[in-house]
Amino acid sequence: MMTIRWASVVLVMVGLGWYVGAGSPTAAADSKDSARAYQACLFNLRGIVQAIELYARDHKGQMPASLTNLVPDYLTELPVCDVAGTDTCSVGYAPAGSGFTICCAGHQHGNAGAAADQPAYVSGKGFLGPGTEDPPMTREQALAKCEGNLRNLGAALEMYMMDYEDRYPQSLRRLVPMYLRWIPTCPAAHDDTYSGTYLTSPGPAACTICCSGRHHPPLPADSPRYSSNRGLEK
Repeated sequence: MMTIRWASVVLVMVGLGWYVGAGSPTAAADSKDSARAYQACLFNLRGIVQAIELYARDHKGQMPASLTNLVPDYLTELPVCDVAGTDTCSVGYAPAGSGFTICCAGHQHGNAGAAADQPAYVSGKGFLGPGTEDPPMTREQALAKCEGNLRNLGAALEMYMMDYEDRYPQSLRRLVPMYLRWIPTCPAAHDDTYSGTYLTSPGPAACTICCSGRHHPPLPADSPRYSSNRGLEK
């Protein structure tokens, strides 16, 4: 059984390991099997991205030099693209500072409408390829989503504080993966606008976070914001 390991928690991918799609390059030529193979590759890519993020959390933000560094502590093995019949993600992986890019290298999924080197993931932008596009948001929807992100961060911080003797974490990254699956991104900025604004103060413990920049006009810069004393503020 192939699994993705989340620290001490083991997440079984669809019960049987990596998602198995079309099964062979020949079958993938059929349009339905091509779409299934593409979705399988996208599913596997999401699992690798989560493993990379967990690795970075455990190594003070450092990205793995190669995907083989993820095995066996974060992945039991690297998945294989159904169409290519081999691991296409290792070639498509490139760490860059505090982020990374990764893709199914080559033009494996053209029959499913994907461009070369898709599906892909780029830090700060998210997943790229058919079926990964977020529907456009109105200004009001983006603000509501950002406010929801702050509420979730606030709830995770309060849970952390209850578990750690009334102390808030030194950084938001400490919330992942026990309290948050990942640090959210502002839908208007398409980036993590929260981590750099996180501040704590001792005795009595308090914290504040905001969406850094001016991404939600007509609100002022660095809005909305959350404080442990007042909750969500605009």
